[in-house]
Amino acid sequence: MTKLKSVLISKGISGKEFAAMSNLSCSTIYKYMSNDRPLSEKTAKRLAAVLNIDFRELMS
Repeated sequence: MTKLKSVLISKGISGKEFAAMSNLSCSTIYKYMSNDRPLSEKTAKRLAAVLNIDFRELMS
């Protein structure tokens, strides 16, 4: 399980909800959640800001 998926589960946020919150497509979010698409530091910072967490939580 990716860190992004773990955080979303712990916060009770679905992939679809997070896609809307982050202005990204559901497809893109699900690719990040399943590790089919690598998460860059820049993207991690953007997503972490939406989740109100430190971006390093998504990178570790």
